[in-house]
Amino acid sequence: MKNTERPHLNKDELRFHGFNACLALWNTRPKDVIRVYVLRELAEQFSELLSFCAKQRKAYHLVDEGDLERLTDTVHHQGICMVAKARRPIRGKDLFRELGSGRTLLLYLDGVSNPHNLGAILRTAAHFGVPYVAGLESELPRLSPSAIRTAEGAAEHVSLVLVEEAETFFDRLKSMGFQVYTFSAAAESTSLYSTRLGEKSVFVFGAEVEGVSGMIKSLQDMALQIPGTGVMESLNVSVAVGVAMSEFMRQGQERTVRMVKKSGDKPRENKA
Repeated sequence: MKNTERPHLNKDELRFHGFNACLALWNTRPKDVIRVYVLRELAEQFSELLSFCAKQRKAYHLVDEGDLERLTDTVHHQGICMVAKARRPIRGKDLFRELGSGRTLLLYLDGVSNPHNLGAILRTAAHFGVPYVAGLESELPRLSPSAIRTAEGAAEHVSLVLVEEAETFFDRLKSMGFQVYTFSAAAESTSLYSTRLGEKSVFVFGAEVEGVSGMIKSLQDMALQIPGTGVMESLNVSVAVGVAMSEFMRQGQERTVRMVKKSGDKPRENKA
């Protein structure tokens, strides 16, 4: 078989493409790398990776542009493709063993099905240090190669949580002290910026047309909106997630500053 043909993938394998996505995979899970394809003219740029493959006896191939397009089904491959083990999502019931006791934000997607939106959300979550994105197992989109590329490496740092039954999941979170905030453009919703967010918070975002489901609304502590000019009815869900996460982080930093001032500690001076 020519090495430019698409090799068969096992059930637990995926094709990864995009510079940052492949770099993050190699840095975090090098043992899971199975096979590497690199544009011939970029061999020097990826020389360290190719040396790793040679030392670990992992297959690698230098290929032409057309070959890489056929392997990845896209022109946006950024010069590299990897075949590797897929990163396993977390089961909803297993999440609770991993949650710490400090300030925590979880993200729950209720009917958000666009893989590209998921990739963008993972990238934003990684930026703000949010380690989990949850959703119903039957609804949360699986990570496609294009979504992983869109995430720019974040798919290696943020875990998907597959929830079997939403009501039980939220009841468990609430029993652990989490406050549930749903987001919508409804006029009666409270402004995000006038709300003191809980130290343990769950942000729920629904599909852009249907919104958050009635069952989750019945469990919410507060419905929030992101104020705007009103020219547009709503933000793209990935953008709204970023704005909301940013406010959670800002409030946390503000709280830390208040605590430092209250304790009388002086910030350390940086010495040259």
